[in-house]
Amino acid sequence: MMNGGQQQMDDVTHQQEVNLQRRKDVLERSVEHLEQSFKSEADRIGGVSGI
Repeated sequence: MMNGGQQQMDDVTHQQEVNLQRRKDVLERSVEHLEQSFKSEADRIGGVSGI
């Protein structure tokens, strides 16, 4: 009976870890997109050779 409760907790913990990893991946892609947008805008404003 105790093992069933532990398995449920392990399943919940695993699902939380999967969800956190998914959120982390989404946030990293968002940061990469923002960095690329910023670089493109900076290049457009300052020229490729810099300001």
